[in-house]
Amino acid sequence: MQRTAFSLTALVVSLGLTQVALAGAPSITSQPPNLGVQQGRTVTFSVAARSAAPTTPLTYQWRRNGVAIAGATAASYTTPAAALTDDNALYSVVVASAGVSVTSAGGRLTVVPLFKSASTGHSLSTAVGEDGSVWSWGSPVPAQRANATIFGIGDISRVKASSSTPLKSIASALGSLESITALTTSGALLAWGNGRVGDGLDTTRLYPTAVKYSNGSALTGISSFARGHQFSVAVRKSDGSVWAWGNNTLCVLGIDVNLCPGLITQHALFAQPVFESSNLPLTGVTQVAAAGNFHSLALKSDGSVWSWGFEEWGHLGNGTAFGKKSLAKPVLTSTGARLTGVKAVVAGNAHSIAIKSDGTVYAWGYNSRGQLGIGTSGTSAESRTAVQVKASASTFLTGVVAAAAGESHTLFLKSDGSLWGVGANWGRQIGYGSTANQLYPIRVLDASGVAITGVKSLAAYNDHSLIVRSNGRAYAFGSLVPGSVPEPRFVSSP
Repeated sequence: MQRTAFSLTALVVSLGLTQVALAGAPSITSQPPNLGVQQGRTVTFSVAARSAAPTTPLTYQWRRNGVAIAGATAASYTTPAAALTDDNALYSVVVASAGVSVTSAGGRLTVVPLFKSASTGHSLSTAVGEDGSVWSWGSPVPAQRANATIFGIGDISRVKASSSTPLKSIASALGSLESITALTTSGALLAWGNGRVGDGLDTTRLYPTAVKYSNGSALTGISSFARGHQFSVAVRKSDGSVWAWGNNTLCVLGIDVNLCPGLITQHALFAQPVFESSNLPLTGVTQVAAAGNFHSLALKSDGSVWSWGFEEWGHLGNGTAFGKKSLAKPVLTSTGARLTGVKAVVAGNAHSIAIKSDGTVYAWGYNSRGQLGIGTSGTSAESRTAVQVKASASTFLTGVVAAAAGESHTLFLKSDGSLWGVGANWGRQIGYGSTANQLYPIRVLDASGVAITGVKSLAAYNDHSLIVRSNGRAYAFGSLVPGSVPEPRFVSSP
């Protein structure tokens, strides 16, 4: 049979039909982005595409890890409530037009776990997930593996153990200025960041490295640790001894007062033992606290509080004068007796807090904005010994189970889950909707004016605050250049 060549165009014309251009593959003009969401929340992926023939409609079929999702046939797809098993999943979409299709690139989903605790430092915040992972946000120093604002209202980053492995099995983490220290669930300490992280070297560590003693062995069996501005302290559980490392400017480490003849002193690249003023190692300690540039606190098993470092505004609490360098000494009350019966200690930039077993609170140090909660303020209102915090002019604060201290403000968590703030509020760091300083503790409110409840973790630094609520979500408030976050605001996922 003889074949007859013919033109499709000629055939269409000869039949009197309207010519329709053959449709090619549609083109994707905007790929599905990489998105992040915290566990239990939803997130929406979307795509933008253009048909090769304007009159030909597009169809969509979303896929998860290459498998079609039933009913996901729109230009966007909202996931169900995210589970940890959804972490790292790829969401792509097949876009079709007139029987011709193209598949988009995959948008990767990062699932942030619910948080069990969070901390904040000098423009750097960290949170530990209930699964033992670590997340950070804040200063864009590469060693911190984060690149957003101090509030996390933007991107947050998962901390890695190496270039390809996420950091896991972490019990708690604290960051300040340019480095982070973390305690593993097995009681070892890891640190990373810019210099003097405690591994014996004065170089930047991009990934966690073990904190070490001077003999090169790793710190293990650690029950408590704390971060100052550029230094760290830790308690060894077996004997309650205290160890410190990092910058020793102004003798803040308490490792040997004889090494501190001037302002710039010998720094510690390894963990060194902290000494009492009697020149014996400090032992019998159950908890440590540190903040700012100048001092640290230790709580002993007998309920007494000890302090060391450089005396500036009374924050050592032992009655010493300005400019005094000190090894560890007991904190005193206004009567000259030792402060006892304490169950927890907190160190602010230049003031200190002790919570007693009966839920009452004592404070000492700088009180320029009323951060001690004793009803006074001003540069001359400092206290060089521990004084009891008040709830009002005529009553004392009670029922406190935890506290956090910034530069000039303090937060108190009560046993009923309520949160209270006192002191400076120019950046709204005590979160009650105004900018007025407070001389007595006032309830922290949410955006609708309702009192915050259900708080399980709290932190403060400089003029901002960070909390974790019982729902596992973090909220931040305080000063944010050029504006401020006036009430606790949800810390978003990446």
